Amino acid sequence: KTVKANGGKFGLLVDETTDMSCLEQVSVAVQTVDINYEIEEYLLRLVSTNRMDAESLFHIIKDVLIQCMLPLEDCRGQGHDGAATMSGVQERVKQRNYSAPFSHCLMHSTDLGINDVLSSSTLMKKFLDVVGTIINFVRDSPKRVNQLRDIDIAFNESEENWEDDVLSSRKP
Repeated sequence: KTVKANGGKFGLLVDETTDMSCLEQVSVAVQTVDINYEIEEYLLRLVSTNRMDAESLFHIIKDVLIQCMLPLEDCRGQGHDGAATMSGVQERVKQRNYSAPFSHCLMHSTDLGINDVLSSSTLMKKFLDVVGTIINFVRDSPKRVNQLRDIDIAFNESEENWEDDVLSSRKP
C-alpha cells in the first residue's frame, strides 16, 4: 500500500524490541492525516538488526524512509520510547530536520504509568512475578511452546465449533 501523506508530511514512529527468538527488531511506522482529517498509520518496515546504538537505528530509519520515498525533511514529529538510545535517535533526526519535535510515545507513557501502579501493590507484584515465571518456563522450551500452541489451536477450534453450534441453533 502506498503511503498517502496529505501535503507530503508525516509523523515518524520508531520502536525497538526483541522477538521470541531473541532477534532485535526495529519497527518503523509513519502517521499521516488524510483529506478528511482522519489519522492513518502505516508500518513501513520491521527490520532485524544486531546493532541497537543510536547511530545504527538512525541509519535504519533513513534507509527505510528512502526506500519508501519519504524525505526526512517532510517529517513533522517523532514518537519513541524514552530509552537513552532513542533519545540519541531523536536528536539525530532533529539535527537534520528541526521541524520534527519529539513526543514521548503515549503507549509507552501509559505502560510506565500502569507499571508504577501495579508495582505499588504487593499482591499484583507477586501475581505478575508468577505469570512472568510461567511465561519464561514455557518460552525456555521449544517443546512446551509447541504444546501451548497445540492447546491454543484446539481451544480456538472448539470455540469456533461452539459458535457454529450456537449460530446454527438460532431460528430465522
